[in-house]
Amino acid sequence: MLFDSPNEPTDVKITFHFPNYEKSWFKLDNINFLEMSKNWNLEIVKEKENITMGLWPLKTYRNIDLQTVLTPDLLISGEKIMYTPQGFPTTKSTIQKNENKRLVISHAPSNSSKKGTESLILPALEILSKKYDFEIKLITGMAHDECLEIIKKSDIFIDQVLVGFYGNAALEAMSYGIPTVAYLDEKYLRLVGTSSKKIPIINTKYQNKEAIVDALEPFLKESTMLKNLSKKTKKWVTKHHDYQIIGKLWLWNYKKVIDVKLNWYQNLL
Repeated sequence: MLFDSPNEPTDVKITFHFPNYEKSWFKLDNINFLEMSKNWNLEIVKEKENITMGLWPLKTYRNIDLQTVLTPDLLISGEKIMYTPQGFPTTKSTIQKNENKRLVISHAPSNSSKKGTESLILPALEILSKKYDFEIKLITGMAHDECLEIIKKSDIFIDQVLVGFYGNAALEAMSYGIPTVAYLDEKYLRLVGTSSKKIPIINTKYQNKEAIVDALEPFLKESTMLKNLSKKTKKWVTKHHDYQIIGKLWLWNYKKVIDVKLNWYQNLL
């Protein structure tokens, strides 16, 4: 990126660390738990080992003027890396008013080992299905637009329960006001100056199936609670992740980097 200085242009190096984009989806209605349970991975330790792509202070990072990541779990201790929230066109999405005869819970297991699909989410839903009547939709193997149509018609969306933070799929669901479930690790939230109490996500609090059951059960018992949570969800995601908000943050970041460079050149002259 080149910026004009009083005498000559100067290079400003910026590195972005993006998570993998979820491209493929499929849909499976009314899960047969007994059949699917044969293939479940019940060893959470193995799944957690696959979560990270590997965090280490790359030498390249040290030559960059602005180091940033989109999720706090990618922050490296001792490195000058900042967290910048993911920008999302939340204002283009309208809050949904679903009137499903049966409560619909959806989940997009694009990376089941990262999201805890097999080890935690499916076993938890199996437990809940014995007490409550609801429909489950697993989404994968389809076009992105089709995926969004299913999410929009859901009453609850389950994101990921192993990473300790919410992902892109959660932002998509929340932009439509769909109450969203995820595991929020307080240590990551502290790194970005917030807490789970300030984020209207249904937090599982712990990484086990019992915690997921406890988090979801109040809303299955009293589904009217979802309406109020839907409004809070839409309001929060618009305030903290809309493109216009994040765009202003990036303008500030760019200006800060540019000003440092310009001041250096002016002092040199």
